Amino acid sequence: MTEEEAKTKWCPMARVIESANDPSFNRIQYKDKDDVEVAHGSYCIATDCMMWEWLELPGEGEGYCGFKGV
Repeated sequence: MTEEEAKTKWCPMARVIESANDPSFNRIQYKDKDDVEVAHGSYCIATDCMMWEWLELPGEGEGYCGFKGV
């Protein structure tokens, strides 16, 4: 995908909290399990991320998130 497309996707490594004593989450989910909101700051940062991998020469064409999971 292009960098601009990637920047519209959520990052699997980002974490947010609603208040100081709450646990952290990657996405905030509301009562309806299908109603998921991506918190500001949880979107992919594409080439500014150490895990971004290019499919072609760096800076040209498309790439992808290189996160492999744990």
